[in-house]
This record gives sequence, C-alpha cells and structure tokens, in this order.
Amino acid sequence: MLVSGFVGPSVVRADEGISVTDLGVVNSRAAALDDVGQVIGTEFEAPAQGFLWDAGAVTPLAIDGASDINNTGQIVGYRLS
Repeated sequence: MLVSGFVGPSVVRADEGISVTDLGVVNSRAAALDDVGQVIGTEFEAPAQGFLWDAGAVTPLAIDGASDINNTGQIVGYRLS
C-alpha cells in the first residue's frame, strides 16, 4: 500500500511499517515504492528535488521530482524549466 501527502507519514508499507518520516525525508511527497523497498519522491525544501531512499540511505536525484520507479530501479522523473 502506498499513501502520499504532505507532512506526517507519506509512505506506508504494511509489511515493514515504513514511513517517509522514518526515512529522514521531511516536507516531502513519496510517489512510488518498488518490490524491494526502494522509495522515490520529491522533497520540497527550496529548491525542490527528487530523492531515492534505498536500504537506509537517501540519495538526492538530479531532477526536480520523481514520479515512479520500476522493479529494476529505473526512475521516471521531471525537470521544471
């Protein structure tokens, strides 16, 4: 199950009880969760930036926002002009 929104738990994974707040990413929106537990989304601290959470580490992405991830780790994102 994936739940997204601002502030508070943004991602919930029923089998592990993971939330974006637990991941250390605040003021953000989680967009997708793959089968191995990777989470992608957008952090809204200025400037907005996409992020990948994987195995306890948050990696900033060189995009303004991330919208999906598949089970091979390929990320769909966007850049604002």
